[in-house]
Amino acid sequence: MINLVWDGSSDSRILGRQLEVARAEVKPMRKNRDKTVLLIENDTEQVRIIRAMFDDQGSHSFKLTHIECFKDAETYLSGHRVDIVVLDLSVLDLKSTDPDALHAVRRMRVTAPHVSIVLLSSPDDEPKAIRAIHEGAQDYLIKGQIEARRLMQALGNAVERTTNEEILINEKDLAQATLNCIADAVISTDMSGNITFFNPVAGSMMGWPLKEASGRHLTEVFRIVDATTRKPILDPMAKAASENVTGNLPLNCLLIHRDGHEVFIEDSVAPVHDREGAVTGAVIVFRDVSVARAQSEQITHLAEHDFLTGLPNRLLFSDRVGQAISLARRHRGQAAVLFLDLDGFKQVNDSLGQTMAVNVSGVQFQSEDFLDGLFAALSKSGMDPGLLELDLTESVLMRHPERTAIILKSLSDRGVQVSVDNFGTGNSRLSNMQKLPLKAVKIDRSFVRQITTIPGGTAAVEAFIDMARSLHLRVIAQGVEAAEDLEFLWEHDCDEAQGNFFSPPVPPDQLTRLFQPN
Repeated sequence: MINLVWDGSSDSRILGRQLEVARAEVKPMRKNRDKTVLLIENDTEQVRIIRAMFDDQGSHSFKLTHIECFKDAETYLSGHRVDIVVLDLSVLDLKSTDPDALHAVRRMRVTAPHVSIVLLSSPDDEPKAIRAIHEGAQDYLIKGQIEARRLMQALGNAVERTTNEEILINEKDLAQATLNCIADAVISTDMSGNITFFNPVAGSMMGWPLKEASGRHLTEVFRIVDATTRKPILDPMAKAASENVTGNLPLNCLLIHRDGHEVFIEDSVAPVHDREGAVTGAVIVFRDVSVARAQSEQITHLAEHDFLTGLPNRLLFSDRVGQAISLARRHRGQAAVLFLDLDGFKQVNDSLGQTMAVNVSGVQFQSEDFLDGLFAALSKSGMDPGLLELDLTESVLMRHPERTAIILKSLSDRGVQVSVDNFGTGNSRLSNMQKLPLKAVKIDRSFVRQITTIPGGTAAVEAFIDMARSLHLRVIAQGVEAAEDLEFLWEHDCDEAQGNFFSPPVPPDQLTRLFQPN
């Protein structure tokens, strides 16, 4: 059995949550069931003696079934649950198709892998019984020397062994199910750094099947480099195993897939211990963070660039000027700043820079560090939070209503506005919407198109506008493409509209032309 030691609390929480899922997939052991014993014996007197011993078994609880020949016993084992087989070696007729003692034990282990085997032997056959123990039999008894107490003790030991094996099998199945169902990749190695196991997620991220990678050194399969220097990163599990310490990979770590493509990863590394606490290898848990890094870079870009023009803002300008001055001092040179004034640009920028609406995906919104990352970007950029409006779809907002309410309350307290994107597509209840601090709803384009294309298609839009008004929300219609659509919306007190009727999407450098006369 493998004991894993984690120092990262986040990994422990993830594995803990996934463990609950895995438990549902593993069948629990049955308890308090009578143990079934199959007696394979062709000696009538021996059968009578053993049955009498079972009748006097005391506190033990066994159910005895008797079969006379080995061939019939194999057939019975293939179709019935048996805990213990008591096999008299004299039953095996070597002149027929019956196997010898060793092969008989092997065949029963194949037919019924979890069965415990107790042999009955004559004094002359005792060497055979001893050899059969090495093939998987649990015990043997010498005929003529068997007492009821000794028989029950042998069967009890066999029952205990069977129970322990079932526990171990359940634990193994539970561990396997857990590792297979978690979203993180997991690799384990021995003390030499050779791969002993990895789960399907790890195999997919590395491009290796377990059967082919097993036994290879970790560095051959798990190829990681520094994203900046492109230098290979030292085996992270060697230190964990040799020094019995936990650790992590560098932050700028790239995993190279077998086909050559690369992904950013984060990880946690820990030693693996046996029951005595000795280190037997190491385990690494890692995950693809490419999307998270891209989102972080996007937030950083937004914090350092003007939303309307894409040009560096004051924050980035100050940073670059500081770098230029430091560089000039270091090389005993000079730095110059050129100031260019654009007439009227501030008025355009201020007027347009304020419906700054940012779409937020479900993954971003459900991220644990969503609020911290957003507020950090606002603080770094110096932008007024009141100028920021977040667009979230109805389905994202209603996925976890209680958590959503907490997040929106924090945004509202800081002045950030939130609007419901694609409203009407999520089947939300009005009572749920009333509990959220929202500022606007955006009616989905599929409903706006019905205004002039479907008879009676205005009913849904009217209902949405009325409902939004009852909640004191701004109403924005998406996908307006015809003058008739716009006229209907104005007549029914829709606050704003957007769509190709005004203009198709254009690059930022063309946007200001739309506001020029003629």
